[in-house]
Amino acid sequence: MACNGLKVAVATYNLYWWCVSNKFGNCPQFAFGTGFTQLYQRISSNPVDLIGFQECENVEQVVAGAGPALSNFGYYSTPSGNDAPMAWSWARFKVLEGPASEWIAQDSYSPRWLNWVRLLEYSSNTVIFFANTHGPLGQCTGERGQQVADAYWRSIWNHKKHKDVVIFTGDFNCRIWDQTLVSLREKLEDAAWDTVFQGADHIFAEHGVGLCSQESILGAPSDHQFLKAVLLPHGGPEPPKPPEHEKSQNRSVDATAKDGCPKPPSNGPCCHHCKSNRFCPGDGGCYAEGQSGCTSGTCVPNTATQLLL
Repeated sequence: MACNGLKVAVATYNLYWWCVSNKFGNCPQFAFGTGFTQLYQRISSNPVDLIGFQECENVEQVVAGAGPALSNFGYYSTPSGNDAPMAWSWARFKVLEGPASEWIAQDSYSPRWLNWVRLLEYSSNTVIFFANTHGPLGQCTGERGQQVADAYWRSIWNHKKHKDVVIFTGDFNCRIWDQTLVSLREKLEDAAWDTVFQGADHIFAEHGVGLCSQESILGAPSDHQFLKAVLLPHGGPEPPKPPEHEKSQNRSVDATAKDGCPKPPSNGPCCHHCKSNRFCPGDGGCYAEGQSGCTSGTCVPNTATQLLL
C-alpha cells in the first residue's frame, strides 16, 4: 500500500524489569545499572510516537534515561502494582482525556489492568484511543479466555468516543491461537506480534487502519522483542459494539452465547459448534489461527459439519 499521509510509529516493549534491574541479585550481568544502560540504548535506537511498556516499575526513570528519543514525551505513571505504563510524543499529541486505568482480571501475581489515554494528533485532528496492558497469566483459553477478551473490549468501548481510532498494545501472556487473542482479532486488526513467546506481544489497531511496516526487533537486554509497527490512522467507521451481555461489568459473561465463533470476514463462515476459528473435516478438530493442523481458510458450513459429528 502507498503510505502517504499521517503515519504513527507504535511500539510495545516488555522491559524484563526484575532481571534488568538485578532486583533480586540473580542477574549479575545487569548489575550496577548496566542493564538499564542497555535498555535505554535499545529504546533510543528505535524512535516511535507511542509506546506501551510492560514489566515497567518506573516509567519516569525510563523516559529520562532514554535521552532524546523520549525527551519530549508525556507518560502515564501507573499506580503501584500496575506495571503497564505508556508514553506519547508531546510534539505529535495533546491529551484530551485520561490517562486512566480499568481492572481486567486477577492472577496469582497481581491485578491486571487496561490503561488508556485519548490523544489528539495536532496535524490531522485525528483522535487516537491509545490503550496498553500486561495480561493475566493462565487465563487465555476457553471460557476464561473469552471473559478476559470481553473485559478488554468492554473497557475500550466504555471509554472511547465516536470516531476515535483505537491502538491497543500489550504483552497479553497468551499464545497467538488462544481464545483471548482469537476474540480480540474479531474486533481489531492484529498489526504486529512477536516471534519469541508464541505471539504474546501484540499491536492491535482499528479495522481499516493502514499498516506501513512492522518489525520484531531484538529486545535485549529484555527477554522480549521490541515490537514496532508504523500505522496510518484514520477517523474510520465505528467498530462493532459489544453484545448487550458484555456491557455491564456486574454481570458474568456468557462465553457460550450463540456459536462462539469469529464472524466473517475474520475467517469466513464458521461452524456453530466450533469455538475456535476453523473446523477441519479431515480430522474433525477445531483449530485457532496460527495453529498447525488446519490448512483450510474457512470453517465448514454448519450443515456439513453436523454430518461429520
